[in-house]
Amino acid sequence: MRNVSNNELNKILEQHLAWIRSGGNKGARADLSGANLSGADLRYAILNYADLRYANLRDAILRSADLRSADLKYADLSGADLKNAILIHTRLSGAILEGTKIFIPIACPEEGSFIGYKKCGKYIIKLRITETSKRCSSTSRKCRCSEAEVLSITNLDGTS
Repeated sequence: MRNVSNNELNKILEQHLAWIRSGGNKGARADLSGANLSGADLRYAILNYADLRYANLRDAILRSADLRSADLKYADLSGADLKNAILIHTRLSGAILEGTKIFIPIACPEEGSFIGYKKCGKYIIKLRITETSKRCSSTSRKCRCSEAEVLSITNLDGTS
């Protein structure tokens, strides 16, 4: 386990942000594998695609952090605060999640009918999700449903 100072961590995060913004042409992808980040305050950190395998993130604050496609395999996230963190395509196999605080809001209402939209090629489909439809949203803002009524189909520019 390697210790990472706050200054070193800030430099790694800066380089990672430059790497993300430049599409990999500038900066460097964050390699925090095996790093001791226990109790670190990483709220709102941009860590998508970062390598955090085997990292000690015990009691770390990762609230609202962007962890899309990050590699957290075998990381210790015991007691970490992951509320509102973006975890789409995040690799968590073997991670220790005991006591982790996480909140993923459901994207679709749990009861009653509601209106939803689906992009399908060059069209936008307006749907009424029925009251009896089974629905879920998993870890993203997309809503999946078992039953819907098509209300209208329009072109992407809004014309019929």
